[in-house]
Amino acid sequence: MKKLHALLILTISLTAFANEKPSSNNTTNTLVIQKAQQSNVNFSSNNEQYQLIADGKAVKKSTTNYSSLSSSENNTNSNQWLSSVGPYQVSIGSSDQNTQLTASATSASSNYNQIAYNPRTGNVAIITGQIVITLKSGTTAQSIASSHNINLSANYPHLNTAFFTVTTGQDIFEIIKLLKQDTGVASAEVDVIEHFAQPL
Repeated sequence: MKKLHALLILTISLTAFANEKPSSNNTTNTLVIQKAQQSNVNFSSNNEQYQLIADGKAVKKSTTNYSSLSSSENNTNSNQWLSSVGPYQVSIGSSDQNTQLTASATSASSNYNQIAYNPRTGNVAIITGQIVITLKSGTTAQSIASSHNINLSANYPHLNTAFFTVTTGQDIFEIIKLLKQDTGVASAEVDVIEHFAQPL
């Protein structure tokens, strides 16, 4: 009986979350919206439209360098905006501060992730640095990795889907454009996390 009761509560909770209507996030800072518009980088992921946030970055709070990064940034007041999204601290710094970060933010070895804005929901999302590709029949993940000089990180041949990361110095959005022109690629998109599980 207890299991049935718990299942019923979980079902009601999930149904309420699924039926939740998108609303504008009142806490979205105007600087976030301004920087998203300034970037001029629009992309889609998971059937949602996003805008890259210029000079924005995210660092996972559980990483060993998080405390040193956040204390040095807070001491120098180098951030124009600072917030939390799930397990990440997200911020917008000055353009000078972020010039070298932007190039490396999407590489697999980076300590940072880029961030994006969803105009429909008003949320800030984390760009994971992964590219999700659906392959056409007869195309292998290894051939895509080789022809575009990207790293294969996970391959699911039975689903015709593979995950890739860019190499240092590559622009993930430029690579996506090239991948969409590849005759062996059915779809390619940047992997984005907008919603994080909340404890019950």
